[in-house]
Amino acid sequence: MRARRTLSRRVLGVVLLTLGATTALAPPVSADEARSLLTYSCRGGTPIGVIYGYAYQDVAATAPPTVQPGGQLSVVITPAPNRLPTHVYNRTLLEIGDITIRVPVPDNAALQEATLTGGSGYTGTATVTRDGHRRVVIRIPGTITAGGEFVLPQLTLRLTAGYWGTIRTTLAGFDFRRPQLSFTASVRGLGGGTAAVGAQCHPRPNTVLTSTRIGVAGSRAVPVTRLDGARERS
Repeated sequence: MRARRTLSRRVLGVVLLTLGATTALAPPVSADEARSLLTYSCRGGTPIGVIYGYAYQDVAATAPPTVQPGGQLSVVITPAPNRLPTHVYNRTLLEIGDITIRVPVPDNAALQEATLTGGSGYTGTATVTRDGHRRVVIRIPGTITAGGEFVLPQLTLRLTAGYWGTIRTTLAGFDFRRPQLSFTASVRGLGGGTAAVGAQCHPRPNTVLTSTRIGVAGSRAVPVTRLDGARERS
């Protein structure tokens, strides 16, 4: 049986889409902004076996509280600045790379466009692509150097609402085989050799980031007359 070990929170957390464990997010700029503390369960494969850990992240996300049936809306997720640590488990962390982040398209909505804005502190160019009709994937093919500050790009999902129900934004990933986040860390061991550690993380629980009701803003319940003549609210 392989030993279970706890990974550094910061190592597993710094490359998440929803950053903020070490840098406070700015105060809400509107009533539509929601902030949540998320917990991620992570697993990494190392030369000594599989190790496990947790990451904790503050999330800032914006979306309108209501939208007309068939109307347009945008969901925006903004990462906070952060810094990659230099050591893990008394080992030297050199860099992380091959970062992949998966975000589902909310139910009761159709994706029109997904875009990235900003981002700094990493090599290469971040891209976002559709993965079928119900998911987008952010990829950063370059690296983030240990000890360096960085900001991951802001993600905007432009959606068309369905005709009923609620549009809820969550993160992808339900287990380690279907992670929300994956990346590779380059770590130098005590003997001077370098090991590539692949890591996978998924949110646990998968918190709702935004919630938009499909309907008319400010609408009121309408009195309904039942067959027995009594009045009730619909």
